[in-house]
Amino acid sequence: MDKVKLQIANPLSEQYKKHTKTLSLHKLFDMLAVVPTPMQEGLIELWDSRLDEFNEVNIAASRRQGKTFSASILVIRELLTVNSSTMVISKSAKSVAVLFNEVLRMLRVLGLKPTKVNSNQYSLQLNDSILKCTVHKTMETLLGNKASLIILDEAGTYGYTEDVDINIAPMRLDYGTYTATNKFVAKILRISSPREIGSDFYYDFDSGLRGRPKRLAATKLFITEQGIVSMKLGIYDSPLASPELIESIKAATDKETFETEYLANFIHMNSISAFNMFNSDINTFNMEELIGNIGISMESLGFTSNSTSRFKGFLGLDVGYRDNSAVIVGTVIDNKIFILDSFAKSHMTSKEFAEAIQIIIDKWTYGKFPLDFAEGANYIDPSAALMSADLTNTYDIPVMPGFNKVRDGISLMNSAFKNGNLMINEDLTELVDQVSMLAYKEAIVGSITRNVGDPFVRIKGHHFDSVHAMRYMVTSIQQYWGIAREYDTWESL
Repeated sequence: MDKVKLQIANPLSEQYKKHTKTLSLHKLFDMLAVVPTPMQEGLIELWDSRLDEFNEVNIAASRRQGKTFSASILVIRELLTVNSSTMVISKSAKSVAVLFNEVLRMLRVLGLKPTKVNSNQYSLQLNDSILKCTVHKTMETLLGNKASLIILDEAGTYGYTEDVDINIAPMRLDYGTYTATNKFVAKILRISSPREIGSDFYYDFDSGLRGRPKRLAATKLFITEQGIVSMKLGIYDSPLASPELIESIKAATDKETFETEYLANFIHMNSISAFNMFNSDINTFNMEELIGNIGISMESLGFTSNSTSRFKGFLGLDVGYRDNSAVIVGTVIDNKIFILDSFAKSHMTSKEFAEAIQIIIDKWTYGKFPLDFAEGANYIDPSAALMSADLTNTYDIPVMPGFNKVRDGISLMNSAFKNGNLMINEDLTELVDQVSMLAYKEAIVGSITRNVGDPFVRIKGHHFDSVHAMRYMVTSIQQYWGIAREYDTWESL
């Protein structure tokens, strides 16, 4: 006798889904007589029209965007939904109290009286829906609860790590997923003014969303296939701040505070961005468009070998073990260097690294955009002498030491970025993020050649081996082949 698979519908999930579709966030704004800011218009679009399309919302927003009001009105919407459960985590008791009191104020304006209130514990109940708020340090008090909405308030200001998400993930399961999209019904909202690049997990979420996400109708609102939404708005986007107010704030605020709190930018504090001329809008390209534009004129446009119609292929290699071993693939078209592909992996033996390199060489030798990897075009970290010998003599992958004068190399690459002569495949999102994040230590800015040791800021949890592999390759092409080398001094950059 065949076993019958039991299909049990979660009554909590079904009841919640039924009611979320009927409660309009736009109507709540009207009832509260509030004109939404651009950020709030984005939230209205998500919660009113796209509930089944997203799992998480990550907002990097300046002051004067209505962040506290936005979080509070989402709490109100949940409280008015049958069987909802909202958990709020913030940086301090003060910020928790501000949000909790704003929720109480909105309930009074709407003529609603909570069924239960515990102001000391920052919790309340409205009919069968609950709200619990806590500071980050005591967030374990929320574990074991169900949650239809989790708000991580001021997410950029406290020690927000991946452990936070691991701990709260089971809280969402009671509400199930949407059948059509397999996205969680229960949502996560992370909202904050930005802080230092790489300082916390909140930045990782923001920076990881640049892989060609789909723009939604609302301004500056993007969503990935995984259902992760990203919004970033500075004070110039806010109707709540007049030009005169912005100018007075700018005059009274230090540069770093204005960049983070008011322009909503993640920045390098106490350091300087290494590739400060890199612009993701200008220095990235679409591979399909590149191939389409070349068409039949490959030989006339590219730096090609005399014996083949292929473009010249270049490799950049960086060697690590616990850190990543990295491979970068590039070519040159019309005196511009194009970064086509990237590979990085840790804990690789010499044999495994050589095999990975050969796979990439084969991929780009016989693909629809064929490259000719000739001797003298593969550049490796000059300090990796043993690996160089192994690759050349044992695995028949001829390599040579790459250009490795750090100060001059960074200047050369910045010059190429500035002049539009160095382009990165937009699909290489991790590489693009690394280029944006890499920074110099403050102590060596202006005197980098006189310092001993690693000149770069090491951000915990981030590897920059692919960037260094790219640096060896790009600067060697510029120095040894005379390509894309409009040289500017460091000071002029």
